[in-house]
Amino acid sequence: KDDCTEAAESVAPYSKRAERVGGPGAGQSMKMANQIAVGGALLGLCESLALAARSGLDVRQARDMIGSGAGGSWSFDNYGPRMLEENWEPGFSIKNQRKDFGYVIDAARALGMDVPGTEVCDAWLAKLDADGKGEDATYRLYEFLRDGEAA
Repeated sequence: KDDCTEAAESVAPYSKRAERVGGPGAGQSMKMANQIAVGGALLGLCESLALAARSGLDVRQARDMIGSGAGGSWSFDNYGPRMLEENWEPGFSIKNQRKDFGYVIDAARALGMDVPGTEVCDAWLAKLDADGKGEDATYRLYEFLRDGEAA
């Protein structure tokens, strides 16, 4: 067995997918690319439902309707219900997300690339972290946006 096959077998119980993506460093680049997508999904979930709430819409209905259409995502399905219950216990904490975003932002700069969505999301999460909410779930961003703290 090669190292990649052996590693894939050991993470199989808690990983949906494990495979070689290239040479040395490629796995880290793949993780960073994924974190950009995670941040985008987080922003989409939190911003859309914050707007729904501030507009006086039924936020549960908005989550169901948006989540079942083109705006849906893993985040809508998994974080949406917990978010609407204001259950901020992390599946993934603000501090951990910020750590990963730091890697993304540094790598993007080294590549001469802008990642504005990631930078905005990180800046907002930094405000939550500074307010003592760093151990809370990343989707606490919803409350931050809904309550107008991003302004």
